[in-house]
Amino acid sequence: PGRLMAEAQGQGRMHVAVLGAGGIGCWLAARLALAGQRTSLLARGASLAAIREHGLRAAAVDGSTIGTCGAPALSVHGAAEEVDAGVGVLFVAVKTHQLAACVPQVAALLRRSPSALVVPMANGVDAHDVIARGLEESGGSADGVMGGIARSVVYISHSGTVVLERELGVAVGPIRACAPTCAQLDALRAVSRLLTDVARVSCELIETADAMRTALWTKFLVTGCLGPFSAAARAPVDVLMSTAETTAVVRALMEEMRDVGAAGGVRMPDGAVEDALAICARSPPGTTFSTTRDVLGGRPSELLEFCGVVVRLGRERGVPTPSHAQLLATLLPQERVARGELAYELRGV
Repeated sequence: PGRLMAEAQGQGRMHVAVLGAGGIGCWLAARLALAGQRTSLLARGASLAAIREHGLRAAAVDGSTIGTCGAPALSVHGAAEEVDAGVGVLFVAVKTHQLAACVPQVAALLRRSPSALVVPMANGVDAHDVIARGLEESGGSADGVMGGIARSVVYISHSGTVVLERELGVAVGPIRACAPTCAQLDALRAVSRLLTDVARVSCELIETADAMRTALWTKFLVTGCLGPFSAAARAPVDVLMSTAETTAVVRALMEEMRDVGAAGGVRMPDGAVEDALAICARSPPGTTFSTTRDVLGGRPSELLEFCGVVVRLGRERGVPTPSHAQLLATLLPQERVARGELAYELRGV
């Protein structure tokens, strides 16, 4: 980590790897590569083929091109292909329900770059636990697993093109119970400077695990309930927040999440629910979350990692979560269909 910090300070030549070619993964890879950083993007399927053939294109919401990047700054790898040694940080930017399946790729990269930091940029509050547990169960070390938050609104318009709608930045920091070493904190500072000063992506460094958990749960209050509830209501966030009945449900969902987090030792800020509600109330017309779009599109979503996690943790911590339990039950049949676990047809009676 000390060597990596020196490299990042010396014109930012840290080797950065990004696992996942969705919106956040492609945006981070594009911003880094366009700034001349050595960047490896681990992709698959249509995205892998498109980026290899045409490069990775970053676009503004009006369709104009911000830049297109490819070799030598950006190298693209398939699931079975090894990334060169010397990676300083691996950003894991896949959907939360895909994390466990990605652990073998993370483990393979760590075997070649054992000092690399692993920073998940997934939604929810337990991405770091999923990765760490998978690494330990496979006989590896989870010492380098950190915490990460992506607050930007980006999406893939078609394979190989990532669109920036609203860039708010990211945050990195320690997250596990064990205290980070000085070298790890130095490496995190190097990552933060690299993103902020070179790639021009605002990156906040959160220096303690307690503060990182608070930040994760504060974001979770918004994304963890609005994504599933917006899907169940089949309405965008601005409509939910302008209707008294649905706003009351949003409040109940957030209050349950706040109480579950607090019961687990998370120091939720005073007024956290009111602040989250205020954020939702400022949503532009038509705003939806990726979970909403996945459910309505019939794709596997993060339902179990959102509502499912709140219900499970509530049960373990003795906190009632009736609103989340009902929302989970409402969407669960569709989720099981999307994951290939169930098939049915609707008939008139």
